[in-house]
Amino acid sequence: MNRIPAKARAKEPGCYLYAVVRGPVAPEACGMLGLLEQPIYAIESEGVALIASDVTAAKLRPERRNIAAHHQVQRHLMSVGTLLPMAFGMVADSRKAAERMLKAHRAVFLQQLDKLAGKVEMGLRVSLETPQVVEYFVSHSNDLQLLRDQLLVQGGGSRDDRIEIGRQFEKLLQQTREDAVERIEAVLAPVCADIQRNPEKSERELANLACLVPSAELAEFEARIGEAAGQFDDEHVFQFSGPWPPHNFVHLDVKL
Repeated sequence: MNRIPAKARAKEPGCYLYAVVRGPVAPEACGMLGLLEQPIYAIESEGVALIASDVTAAKLRPERRNIAAHHQVQRHLMSVGTLLPMAFGMVADSRKAAERMLKAHRAVFLQQLDKLAGKVEMGLRVSLETPQVVEYFVSHSNDLQLLRDQLLVQGGGSRDDRIEIGRQFEKLLQQTREDAVERIEAVLAPVCADIQRNPEKSERELANLACLVPSAELAEFEARIGEAAGQFDDEHVFQFSGPWPPHNFVHLDVKL
């Protein structure tokens, strides 16, 4: 019998990882294709499971179609039950390597699955709809108006003067954000299991919140967003999105 040299043998495909779920996994949970049109499957171990698909590349480019396939699988899993979503690009060397990781972190996975059971993530962004953010804050601050007027009288002022007005603007912006988040959280907290504040994306953005909401409370959550928005003037725009997999509330430190 001729033996195939080790180097010439087909390499075992790696495992692209989408999420951790409870086991045993229902057949309908794996009834779709994932990245690169590969079928998804479950790797199970003592009440927990990894949802994965085969992949030959150790690294995958974050192209739109790949990211879309990743999120499509996770959204599908949401309809089946609670999941711990993996970040894009998590690849185990083999199914055996993925199973070893699953067993090593089983207790942590179960603890987080218990925490997130029956809950989804909702996003909320609050921003100022104004073409000139600085002018908006100047018009709402006597101190900034005084500094601005002094600069105009002085023909633009010195470099230190301009630095000072910039410092005062940043201080007021941060205080406005803190006040806005505090007021919003006071309204939303009764229907949220947790609220996380994420970095704002621009000067116009006053709040970027991730909210962990029980699925049974989603209608009440939306109603309370309207209640919170009613506390601000018309230049404040409230935009919410979801439900999403609870990315902001999953803390996995796994080694593949």
